[in-house]
Amino acid sequence: FNYANVITLPLLLGMGVDSGIHVVRRLRGGEARLESVTRSSTGRAVVLSALTTIVSFGNLAFSPHRGTASMGQVLAIGLVLTLLCALFVLPALMRAGVGREAAAARRSR
Repeated sequence: FNYANVITLPLLLGMGVDSGIHVVRRLRGGEARLESVTRSSTGRAVVLSALTTIVSFGNLAFSPHRGTASMGQVLAIGLVLTLLCALFVLPALMRAGVGREAAAARRSR
């Protein structure tokens, strides 16, 4: 971790939030069940968008400059992790939240 990597943190946060917004919007829209978000058109679009960004930032990892190469490595690894979280962790958390809301609704009746 060096000073060049400080630039990567806002980039990772912004791109990770962007993928998460698309997934949440799809799930809240009722167009897709929680189990099938990875097989929906939104899931495919998020994956393809993230893969193109991972490849383009991953190319920086092959730079002869150590700071730029480190930035490319951090961005590629971080984007892979944010993609996995957006496609698998986020729907699981939403599923747990829907279960809690349903249980609270049953108790309030």
